Amino acid sequence: MRVLASDLACVQDDYIARSRLLDGKRWAKRAWWQRIVERLFYFFSPLL
Repeated sequence: MRVLASDLACVQDDYIARSRLLDGKRWAKRAWWQRIVERLFYFFSPLL
């Protein structure tokens, strides 16, 4: 069990290292087509 927890912690650390903070103003100004794609993925996420 400790090996699994350690592996998950490493994966999480990797995600955090590759991530970037979101800027609220920039997020609100994203393109309309990007919002549509996000909604489509949200809608179909139970099937993916």
